[in-house]
Amino acid sequence: MEIPHVVRLAWGRTDGRQAGRQPSLTLRQILDAAIHLADTGGLEECSMPKLASDLGVGTMSLYRYVRNKSDLIVLMRDTAIGPLPPSSPERDDWDAALRFYATGMASRLLLHPWVLDIPVSGFPQTPNVLSWLELGLSALSAAGVGPQQQLGFMLLLDGHVNSTARLIRGAAPASQSASAPPRAFIDPEVYPVLTDLIDSGALEHDDFEDFGMSFGTEVIIGSVRAAIR
Repeated sequence: MEIPHVVRLAWGRTDGRQAGRQPSLTLRQILDAAIHLADTGGLEECSMPKLASDLGVGTMSLYRYVRNKSDLIVLMRDTAIGPLPPSSPERDDWDAALRFYATGMASRLLLHPWVLDIPVSGFPQTPNVLSWLELGLSALSAAGVGPQQQLGFMLLLDGHVNSTARLIRGAAPASQSASAPPRAFIDPEVYPVLTDLIDSGALEHDDFEDFGMSFGTEVIIGSVRAAIR
C-alpha cells in the first residue's frame, strides 16, 4: 500500500518542496504560523490565503510545501500534539503511564483546542501521535493486557480525554449559564434524582475540579486491573 504524501511529510521522508526557485520558507515555519492562527481564531481562521498573508508570500507558494489544506491540518495536529516528553514514566509503571497519557494529552488539547474540532478517522499515521499511543499501548502490555484489549482500553481512555477536554473548553461562565438545567421546568415527581442533584448544589460546587478527568482516568485504570486479575 502506498504511503500518503502527507504521512511521508510528517515522518520527514520528503520536505514537500516542489522543484522551482529556492524556497523562502521551511515547512516548520508554515506549521508554526498556521498553529498560531488556529490558536487565535480556530481552524476556520486558518485559511490558505490568510496564512500566506501572515507569512508574506503568495497563496500559491504554500502549495509548494503542502498539497492542500487537509494535509496542512494533518501536519498541524501532529505538531500541536508534539512528541512524547522524555519525562514520561517507565512503561512498567503502567498505571502512572496511563495517568501521564491522560493529563499530558489533555494539556495539549487545551493548549490547542482546535485539535478537538478535527475529524479523526482510521488509525493514527503521524509520528508524534503514534509516540503517545505507544506509551499507552506499552503500559497496557506491561500490565498484561492482550493486543485487542489494548486497543479497546486506549479507545476508551482517548475518548474520555477528548470528551472531558471539550467540557473544559466550553466551561466559560457564559457557556455554563447557557447550559444550566431549567430547574423551574423540572418536576421532582418526574425527575426525582435529577432534582436532588440540582438542589444539592453539586453543579455549582463540583468536587471534580478537573471536570472528572482524574475520576474517569482512575475508573479506566480500575477496569484494567479488573481485566488482568
